[in-house]
Amino acid sequence: FFSSRRRHTRSASVSWARRRWSPVSKSERKLLDTTGRFAQVVRDGSKTTDVDWTDGRILLSNRRIILAGANGKRTVSVSNIDTVEGRYDVNKAIAQVSNYVSIRVGRDVYVVSTGDSEEFERTLHKTIVDGSIVLVKHPAIEGGVVQSVNWKKARVKLGDGAVNLAVEDGSFIPIEIDDVGTVERDSRSVRSKERPVLEAEHTEDGTSVETYLSGNEKHCSVLGSVLRRGADRNSSSIDLSTA
Repeated sequence: FFSSRRRHTRSASVSWARRRWSPVSKSERKLLDTTGRFAQVVRDGSKTTDVDWTDGRILLSNRRIILAGANGKRTVSVSNIDTVEGRYDVNKAIAQVSNYVSIRVGRDVYVVSTGDSEEFERTLHKTIVDGSIVLVKHPAIEGGVVQSVNWKKARVKLGDGAVNLAVEDGSFIPIEIDDVGTVERDSRSVRSKERPVLEAEHTEDGTSVETYLSGNEKHCSVLGSVLRRGADRNSSSIDLSTA
């Protein structure tokens, strides 16, 4: 499906774009429908160094991603996505595009670039984690002091600029992305099971706190990516102010 040579697919992608999208079930909802470029940079665990971008139509629903080019279309089930990762610059052609999203599905990795790759990534993040159940310890640390709190279940919802957690005890924890200072990932025993743990340092009412989050690999990957966006922005702001 993905050619190792760049193909000019303007007419093909326009033709495909005119086709009506059909949901696979009544519960499927279209979230984004746009044009852009995509490529498969890892196939069955091996990098495809001779790959180039394919132009075409990119459709995201709550169930799947459709990448449609001149040679047909590739469908990726959202439930099969393992992680949403950083850059995969396997060659100069891929590296020359500044904004793209990397999607790992088993032993394969796809890169997707749209006119607004941040919106695509944000919508994909929401599709993966909204409504999922994670474990939260909050505040694990407050003002530098370790707190005696237990892990509790919480339902995740990504909002505009925040990771919102509705906790089982009725409390509500918003982690403002712009207030995140650092995000670290560890592996530790949580409820007698070894699990990945995110440690997010952020401010809450002017006080430095740390919130711990734990879930499966996919949820921790996505939540870590979302929270690090704030940490990276804050780090850049500090660098510029001290330059």
